[in-house]
Amino acid sequence: MTYGFSYVAMICQVVSKAKTIRLLYHTAYMLIAGLLANSRKLLRPMLTGKDRKMLTQGTNHNAVNEPGDNLGANSAPSPSSPSSRVTKSIARVGAVLAISAVLWGCASAANNSDPEIRAEQAALNDPLEPVNRVIFQVNRGMDTWFLRPAATFYRAMLPPPLQTAIGNFLDNLSSPVVLLNDVLQGNTDRAENTLTRFVINTTIGIGGIFDMAADMGYPDHSEDFGQTLGVWGVGEGPYIMLPIFGPSNPRDTVGLVADYFTDPITNWSINTHRRWINPTRAAGENIDWRARNMEEIDDLERTSIDYYATVRSLYRQYRKDQIRNGEPNSLPTISGLPAMDDMADPDGDSSVTATRR
Repeated sequence: MTYGFSYVAMICQVVSKAKTIRLLYHTAYMLIAGLLANSRKLLRPMLTGKDRKMLTQGTNHNAVNEPGDNLGANSAPSPSSPSSRVTKSIARVGAVLAISAVLWGCASAANNSDPEIRAEQAALNDPLEPVNRVIFQVNRGMDTWFLRPAATFYRAMLPPPLQTAIGNFLDNLSSPVVLLNDVLQGNTDRAENTLTRFVINTTIGIGGIFDMAADMGYPDHSEDFGQTLGVWGVGEGPYIMLPIFGPSNPRDTVGLVADYFTDPITNWSINTHRRWINPTRAAGENIDWRARNMEEIDDLERTSIDYYATVRSLYRQYRKDQIRNGEPNSLPTISGLPAMDDMADPDGDSSVTATRR
C-alpha cells in the first residue's frame, strides 16, 4: 500500500506545476475533441442523407470522403460552423472538469498526511481513495441527472410484465459469456445449466422474452471473467472507482474488458457495422437494473453515513459471494443497511448491491 501512496504523491507533485496543468488541459481538450469528431464520423453510416447533411454542416463538400474514412483537413468542420463551436465548448468544459477532479483529489491526498489516516486507508486497500471519491461523486451526478430519471420514466411508462420481458431478454443475451466463464472455471454443472437455459429460453421463450427455463428447474446465475480470475486465485488488488462503470478493482477491470471482447453479440455488431447495438444494449441493461433496484438504492443512500464507504464494503462482499457462487459462508447483514438478499439481481439469483459494474 505504501507504493500506492507514493505513486499518488509523485503524480500530484508533477501535476501541481503550472506548465503541467496547461499541458494536461490541452491534452484533455484534444482527446475530448477527437472523441467527439470520431463520434460524428461513426454516426454517418447510420444517418439518412438529410441527417448527414445536417451533421456535416459547415464542411467542405468538395472533398470526397467515404463514411469510414478518417476525418482529414478537407472533412473537418470550419471554425465558424455550429458543430465546431459546440465541439469546442464541450471539449473545454470536459477538460476543465478533468483537471479540477485531479487537483481536488491531490488536495485531498495532501490533507491525508497523518500516519494514522494512511494506515487506515492501507487497511481498507484503497490507496487512491481521494481520486476515487471524486469519480464516485461524478458517477452519482450522472445517476442523479440521467440514469435515475430514465429508470423512473421506464417504470412509469412500461407495465411490470413488459419490464420483466425486457429484463429476461437482456439476461438471455449474456448467456454466451456466462457459459464461457462456467467452462473456464471448470464448473460443468453450471455450464450445462446455462446452455440448457439458453436453448430453452431462445426457442420456447421466444428469444428470451419469457424465462421458461426457470419454470422447468433451471435457475439463472451470473458469471464473468473477473469471477473466473478470482476462482483461479488472482487477487483483487486495490479498490478503484471507474468513471461510469462504478466500483471495481484491477482484476474485475481486466474481466470487464475480456467479457466485452468475448461477447459474440458485441463482435457481431462490430463486424456487421451495427455499432448502435452495443451502446443501446448497455443503456437498456443499466436502466432496467436501476429500475429494479430503485427503492433499495435510494434507501441505501439515505441511511448511509458515508455512502462511498458503504458502496465499497458492499461491492467487495458481493464480489466475494459471487466468486464462491453463494457458498459456503453466507455474508452477514451490515447493521442499519438493507440485507443484500433484498436487492434484485438481473443476472442471477445471488444478491446484488448498488454497485453494478
